[in-house]
Amino acid sequence: MSKEVKVTGDSKPEQVVNHVLIVLDESGSMGIVRQNTIDGFNEQLMALQEKVADNEETRVTMAIFSDLRNIRVIYEGEDAATVQPLNEDTYRPGGGTALYSAIEQGLNQMQMSVKDPHDPANAYLVIIISDGDENASSYEHRASVPERIKTLDAQDPWTFTYIGANVDITKIAAAMNLQAGNTAAYTSSPVGTESAFAATGKSLHRYRSMRSADLGVRSMSDFYEATVGSCVDEDFVNKESQDTPDSTDDSSGPENT
Repeated sequence: MSKEVKVTGDSKPEQVVNHVLIVLDESGSMGIVRQNTIDGFNEQLMALQEKVADNEETRVTMAIFSDLRNIRVIYEGEDAATVQPLNEDTYRPGGGTALYSAIEQGLNQMQMSVKDPHDPANAYLVIIISDGDENASSYEHRASVPERIKTLDAQDPWTFTYIGANVDITKIAAAMNLQAGNTAAYTSSPVGTESAFAATGKSLHRYRSMRSADLGVRSMSDFYEATVGSCVDEDFVNKESQDTPDSTDDSSGPENT
């Protein structure tokens, strides 16, 4: 069920501003699905750049990470329309998984990019994509980040999500203080990786649509649960394509061979 917060009276904004933080794993294990990750992210980016309503603005912060010394915040509150696709030069898997430290840096940069954090138009969505367990963050961040997530997630405008492979998703949700409906697992394979990005894109579109349709909705607790459940089918992206109605008019006559 959505965690809806109604903003009424004079404080209800005419616009909505979605601040989206993407925390993307670039550890060595992502190397076998490097091109699938690039392709999947770029398709998700195109969907993010499409306007769902005139009253919507989306700003992106992005942290790509592997080892503790290899955390790169490449966008800070950037207009989604100007975010560039990934390529082999900008996505280079290698090293460990400093997940908590990457979340910490990403959150810091996103919050600093917001001009007025008390503006009721703002809402914050954190999308974490990883294919393995934390193994390289500082001990400080391993302890502090789950508590920071818990504190922020209890506040009205925040939604934290996680989609991961090669992990026990239930244990991850508990360890990171994530709401179960905002987490999902996927298969670490080329098709599974693309399906994970497709599922995230579908959930992201729903989030943005709800934000624009009802200006009182500022966060949710069923980001993945409402669209794909707790586990993304490895062939999700192909099934989505098959479910799309065919625009071909069958009445036009037999198909040429």
